Amino acid sequence: MQKRAARLIFSPSDLMTFLESPFASWMDRFHVERPGVLIPAEQDDERALLAKMGVAHEERELAALVAAGRDVWSPPNRKTAFEDTMLAMRAGHDVIYQAALRRDDFAGHADFLIRVEEPSALGSFSYEVSDTKLARRPKPYFLVQLCAYAAMLEAAQGVRPAFVHVVTGDGLTHEFRTEDYAHYFRALEQAFLAAQAAFDPEHPPVPDARA
Repeated sequence: MQKRAARLIFSPSDLMTFLESPFASWMDRFHVERPGVLIPAEQDDERALLAKMGVAHEERELAALVAAGRDVWSPPNRKTAFEDTMLAMRAGHDVIYQAALRRDDFAGHADFLIRVEEPSALGSFSYEVSDTKLARRPKPYFLVQLCAYAAMLEAAQGVRPAFVHVVTGDGLTHEFRTEDYAHYFRALEQAFLAAQAAFDPEHPPVPDARA
């Protein structure tokens, strides 16, 4: 969650935070609105190690795709990443790494976009989202993030990707039908946006003791 020229921009991770804890989501918004009032907790050694392992897992998947002879493209300039990603999609690369996507007030970087031979506004092909996760089994909240990327991808290519994919820590790829999760995702997104619209820095929600 960040502010750009007085406009709030949300990420798929913000939706995941809201799903787990509306109070934590409120705290994120408060920090954006009143920076410096609260000091976010520093990343501990365990989280830092997990982040490092996550990057290594992502890089292994990238290396595997390159070794398989796939045409892999990644944005050369972070400042123009969205525009460059759109150009790469129109060019029809097999794989787009760290694809910059956006839709309305949401933006993010998907680990991989994988070309599939299904028609879209791009031509005779389109893309599906694939994300790497350290867990050895897919977890329900992974689908929230993937559906958020799928919605952004739909805005970019004109059709909803039929499937989303998770590459787990054991190297296996798991496929999920996007439509099976679309209704739940839309309901969660609407609840999140309603909470943002009603945000009051003086009245935080009550923390859930179960979170």
